[in-house]
Amino acid sequence: MCKEFIPAKEASVLLNCSEPHIHNLVDRARRQIGDYPIPFRKVGEVTTFLRTELLEWTKGRSNNQLRAAQGRIKFALPIRNVREINAAEERVRPIASSHGDLVVDLKPYQPRTFALRLTRCRG
Repeated sequence: MCKEFIPAKEASVLLNCSEPHIHNLVDRARRQIGDYPIPFRKVGEVTTFLRTELLEWTKGRSNNQLRAAQGRIKFALPIRNVREINAAEERVRPIASSHGDLVVDLKPYQPRTFALRLTRCRG
């Protein structure tokens, strides 16, 4: 059975961010900064979140607020092949490498895993 209300530490795990970031979002909501404040409840001295409201809040974010960031990972040797995999290490999709580097678009709350092979060192 799921808990209805969760503390900031559990909210940070649910949203895949740090606990200080959650407290920063709550502070911004208290000061009415931003267009889409995080929904929270104060119970005594403890900040809590209604789990269902928090999940709905993440769905309502606009593309501008959850924009992708491009990441580039460079290795000592060029990548021979790379593919995205799921938690069971099953192939999700192939990924194109750029000049031997791994270049991917990453969005918040979207963990991704890659399997790759590097070229052999000739020597």
